[in-house]
Amino acid sequence: MKPKLLALLLLVVVGVGFIVYSIYPDRPRGPSDKAQVESLAEQLITAVLQSDEEVLNEILDADFVFDRSDMLMTRSQFIRDISAGDLWVRLSDEREVEAAGDAAFIITPFDANIVIGDEFLEVSGTMTLDFVKQEKTWSVRSIRIMPLF
Repeated sequence: MKPKLLALLLLVVVGVGFIVYSIYPDRPRGPSDKAQVESLAEQLITAVLQSDEEVLNEILDADFVFDRSDMLMTRSQFIRDISAGDLWVRLSDEREVEAAGDAAFIITPFDANIVIGDEFLEVSGTMTLDFVKQEKTWSVRSIRIMPLF
């Protein structure tokens, strides 16, 4: 084959490949799943700290569960308690983030100060945030905390 013909054929193959790649409908667009999950975790912490019911209603999955080592709390109970309480939370920068398909999780150490009624509690431990993706949108499925004693 002549070099000019080979170069033209190669150019056509690359051009067609680029066109197909550009118009392929399921091509990932925007931030990766991991980046979206990390951003959602930050939104969650901010909403909890600010007692922002509107954001919590938006980002918590309909089947959301808060799982503390000694109790389970539904979505509505969690939102109600966050709205009524005084809470400070700090997550560690050392986070393990995994995302695969329509599920993801973040495991991170945390410290929290919580005022419940007249009682002030200092808690630290490990927090696991589970996420689910439905119709290309991530939501928080559960929060599990394992306090260190």
